Amino acid sequence: MSNYPYRLFRLSGVSLCLAGILLLLVNVVFTPQILAIDDFAQSAASSAWGWRLGLASLTGLLLLVGSVGIYTYFNSKLPASIKGLILLVLLILGNGLLLAHEWNQWLFVRDLAINFPDVLNQLEDLEGFTLFDLSAALGVSAFFLSWIISPILLWTSKVIDKRICILMILGIIASPFVAIITTPLIGGIVSSLLLGSGWFLLGRTLITARPE
Repeated sequence: MSNYPYRLFRLSGVSLCLAGILLLLVNVVFTPQILAIDDFAQSAASSAWGWRLGLASLTGLLLLVGSVGIYTYFNSKLPASIKGLILLVLLILGNGLLLAHEWNQWLFVRDLAINFPDVLNQLEDLEGFTLFDLSAALGVSAFFLSWIISPILLWTSKVIDKRICILMILGIIASPFVAIITTPLIGGIVSSLLLGSGWFLLGRTLITARPE
């Protein structure tokens, strides 16, 4: 293994560790503040919204950086594998679409909430499945699918410790089940803790990788 991918592993590993920390931070500190505001436009215009979506956008960017390291690490273990190509496409698409969604929510939606709150509320209250809904559905669905399938690929290829992969999978699917027992807020926090821990441990794996 050359020195170049080793440095890339460290950069990607640090990015994944920071993404895991930020995920938990935004859902513990800022999401409760947003959910406490009933009016959608008022919540989108709040400082909590600005912080949450700004940090969420940064998390998406860190995950994109981490994705390159995950693929390179996978490729160093299983060179020229079709699974590696699938892994790369899934991670880039999933994290890229999530970043686009969070960026739109952070800048455009917040600007609309501050300057045209009534228009934003009308968009939110429209019946049926709108383009506004489609934007969110694409970003969130792509992200969820990428972080369910990618850990499965890493697990079945025996590239990453299966416990780390299980943490990430549980982090994606846990929220609705925990929400049924407790509340949606607690479900989100538990999910963030599991997924964020998985990212952190995955990042640590990349940081501690050594040339072979």
